[in-house]
Amino acid sequence: MKELSTPFYTADESVQTQRGIGLGANFVEVVNQYGEGFRRMPFVEEFSTGITYYDRENNQKLSFYFDNDEEGSWLSYISFR
Repeated sequence: MKELSTPFYTADESVQTQRGIGLGANFVEVVNQYGEGFRRMPFVEEFSTGITYYDRENNQKLSFYFDNDEEGSWLSYISFR
């Protein structure tokens, strides 16, 4: 497992977040690990949808991008900054 450091953008399947989320996880798995406190980003460049979690205390942002906007959609890209 590779750890994320800031700034970081990946489509590398071996990378996981500290909570065990990596590419191939689905929307429900991400929300189960990170909670409902996200901001939804409809249609982000080549992805159908994305969600972002903000850590204002540490001034960090963790974003997950999915291949479609259905709740079972697969995670295609992770961004951490």
